[in-house]
Amino acid sequence: MMEGTLFCPKKRDKLNPAFMNLLQSSAHNGARKLMEDVYCRMGDPNGNFVHDFQGTGFYARVFELCSYAYLESNNFEIDRRHERPDFLVSHGIQRAAVECVTSNPTEGSETDIIASFVKPLSEKEMLEKVMNEFPIRMASILKKKLEKKYWELPHCQGLPFVLMVEPFHEPGSQYYIDDSFARYLYGGSDIHPQLLGPDGFPLVVPIRRHEYKGKSVKSGFFQSNNSEMISAVLYCNQFSVSKFLRLAIQEGIELGIQGQRWGFIESPGQNENIEIDEYEYTIGDPSSPLETWGQGVTIFHNPNAKNPIPESYFNTTSIYEQRDGDLVRNVIEYHPLISFTTFYPRT
Repeated sequence: MMEGTLFCPKKRDKLNPAFMNLLQSSAHNGARKLMEDVYCRMGDPNGNFVHDFQGTGFYARVFELCSYAYLESNNFEIDRRHERPDFLVSHGIQRAAVECVTSNPTEGSETDIIASFVKPLSEKEMLEKVMNEFPIRMASILKKKLEKKYWELPHCQGLPFVLMVEPFHEPGSQYYIDDSFARYLYGGSDIHPQLLGPDGFPLVVPIRRHEYKGKSVKSGFFQSNNSEMISAVLYCNQFSVSKFLRLAIQEGIELGIQGQRWGFIESPGQNENIEIDEYEYTIGDPSSPLETWGQGVTIFHNPNAKNPIPESYFNTTSIYEQRDGDLVRNVIEYHPLISFTTFYPRT
């Protein structure tokens, strides 16, 4: 066991409320055990992990734990000897650098982002958040990572550089699906019902910018300066404490809690052949599907990457890439878009 466990409080007057809820919850014994196990395997090269996990960096550090477990599930050799970036991974002769990125609450570390605090919105307000506010949030965190220029570090030069991303900036932020992110990364388009083409049908209008409440950002991250150094972006909107608890139940680590998982899932296919359905199952039931770390993860390949990553290098259930200028999406396994979970005592 590493010195200083995750759940031994360091400074009781500065503990994150979300950490305290996890620490004190009798329903999360298995989740804490699984998180501790992952942390012990992952290590802490800069010595700040426990301090951040218990304080202002709680959500970012939960994401880092999940990311490590995900990379393990890819059967990578994982190098944590360097402080930056978060991971160097290798499979055979192919190596890559991986950095974790999260959008965090702007109101401070005490902001609770659980779904029950989602504010009711009109259809127009929701569309504005998905089409404009979310891309602006993502643009901010991605551009900050570009400014770091990690690819210039001696141990990163010549390697594909990959960003793993998850939103944690507001209640319900994990309900933003990958399609919303794709619009910003590649520069999307939208149907304009007020403008008709020669054939009488509404025009498809390119999205040039995303604007929301006085903020504006140019669309198309993969066309921005220095973005060619980013080989791909992995989007993970379900790397959370709930995922640890679901897997703890599934793997028999948590014996006192049961769970019901439901949401929306995409079936395997390409572009217009992809179908969206509802799903629901009892976690850990022998007849239920097995959840994996890669389930629900989407990879966006950068068409302009200086050091491209092989298409199948990462285990994901959804892939975006550009072919001959067209954006192509493949769902290669059943791909959960959104996940809801209810936990209750085992009877």
